[in-house]
Amino acid sequence: MAFSISFNSSSVLTSTVKILKRSISTTRVLANKQMTVRDALNSAMDDEMERDERVFILGEEVAMYDGAYKVSRGLYKKYGEKRVIDTPITEIGFAGIAVGAAMAGLRPICEFMTFNFSLQAIDHVINSAAKTFYMSAGMVNVPIVFRGPNGAAAGVAAQHSQCFGAWYSQCPGLKVISPYSSEDARGLLKAAIRDPDPVVFLENELLYGNQYPITDEVLEKDFVLPIGKAKIERKGDHITFVAHSKGVELALDAAKELSSIGIEAEVINLRSLRPLDINTIIQSVVRTNHIISIEQGWPYAGIGSEISAQIMESEAFYHLDAPVIRVTGADVPMPYTKSLEIAALPQINNIVDAAKKLLGVQFGLLNLIKKKIVGQINKFHILKTVNIALHRHNYFYHTCHIIFDSLLFALVLILSNLLLAPPSAGVGWSDKNSLTSFCVGTVNGYSSLIFSIAFPKFSNGPSGGGCSNGPVSRKSYK
Repeated sequence: MAFSISFNSSSVLTSTVKILKRSISTTRVLANKQMTVRDALNSAMDDEMERDERVFILGEEVAMYDGAYKVSRGLYKKYGEKRVIDTPITEIGFAGIAVGAAMAGLRPICEFMTFNFSLQAIDHVINSAAKTFYMSAGMVNVPIVFRGPNGAAAGVAAQHSQCFGAWYSQCPGLKVISPYSSEDARGLLKAAIRDPDPVVFLENELLYGNQYPITDEVLEKDFVLPIGKAKIERKGDHITFVAHSKGVELALDAAKELSSIGIEAEVINLRSLRPLDINTIIQSVVRTNHIISIEQGWPYAGIGSEISAQIMESEAFYHLDAPVIRVTGADVPMPYTKSLEIAALPQINNIVDAAKKLLGVQFGLLNLIKKKIVGQINKFHILKTVNIALHRHNYFYHTCHIIFDSLLFALVLILSNLLLAPPSAGVGWSDKNSLTSFCVGTVNGYSSLIFSIAFPKFSNGPSGGGCSNGPVSRKSYK
């Protein structure tokens, strides 16, 4: 028996459509939405110019040419020449005009064709924009955004490839943002335009054309991201990667490669360089006990150096199993030759090699056993408190830490011998007494050695031993 459905009735058609809508999941649709970083920046400026008539753009080729990188595409036609302004090639001139306009109550977006050219205007960025609120006793705000591509591009040599993240982050009075994805670019640029203080917005030319997934929430008119809050791009338990801008992409690719050998790296996208979300970094280090910072800028006094210093001065120091490692650009001006340019920038293999070295992959089984045991111990509050207390006292910590490793190493040797060479094969432990002797000898030997290293003042030697007040210097362990 056949039947048919008639859609002559509008009510039947409406109800059928509603049922179809309810039966279709939107999760896949949202996951497949993509937006380039260029379009994210463009839409953010469009939204804010529509929302607030005080917002305007000025810079070289931002109007009639739609921007050197097409970031301001279409805005000149929509808002006109009074709000999208082409300037002469004189950064010191139009940056000064923008700062003065901000002091008078407008909200300028000052575009540098590249932040390398901001050196021509750095007096206005630092002395005029960053310091005026303080020097006016809080009476004069300077709500301005300095934005443009920052860091290494491709084949543009030393004068067009510099990262200014550390430069501007060092100056109080500035907020410094370094986005990675389309979500970062859109949410943080809108927040920067609305902020009452000067913001340096460091984009990356090589990321402009990259597409990243977004949700409907990101496209909402009032979507903003908080300045000073990092994002965990990837969860992991063994090591922490901290990066910004292009470095996040490198960190994610390195983490993917490391996962194939069982190392799970947590990747933190800083988003903001000043203020720095050090709390998110500390919480991650407490769990992973290892950290690598990744940036394309120079190593000396860089972002990684600041992160390392703040970790050393925080509670996270007592949770580190190894020193903080920095993977950075080479400490040289950017070469023009392509092969040398690649050598001057951090690559995925540099991060992977650094992580393997830091974790000591050759003793992977030992580290894994130790991490599991310590993880179980830390579940109990009292034992966790004791564990942290031991970390805080070098005498006890170094002794306990190394003896614990030694005992585990001895255990692995014993198990390996028993499993790989049973007594029936004529090799290995012939009886329990020899096994016991080996265990006792190993533990006693390691304990004596470690005690003499950790407490040289107490050891009998040519110096005569003895004890002095105060903690043992770290140099004593070398």
